[in-house]
Amino acid sequence: MLVDNAWRTVATVRDNTRGAVTSTFTPVTTTAVRIVARNSNDHAYSRIIELQIYA
Repeated sequence: MLVDNAWRTVATVRDNTRGAVTSTFTPVTTTAVRIVARNSNDHAYSRIIELQIYA
C-alpha cells in the first residue's frame, strides 16, 4: 500500500500451493496498491484471478 508516499507491506504469502489465499490486515488509507509476484509453482508465470479491495 502507498501510505504517505512510501510503500508499506501489509501481507506476505510464501510457498503457497493452494488455489485461494485470503490476507487480512489492519485497515489502511491508501492511494495505490502494489502486488509483487516473485515466483510461481512451475516457475513459468504467476496469475491473479480475483482481487478485492474494499473502501
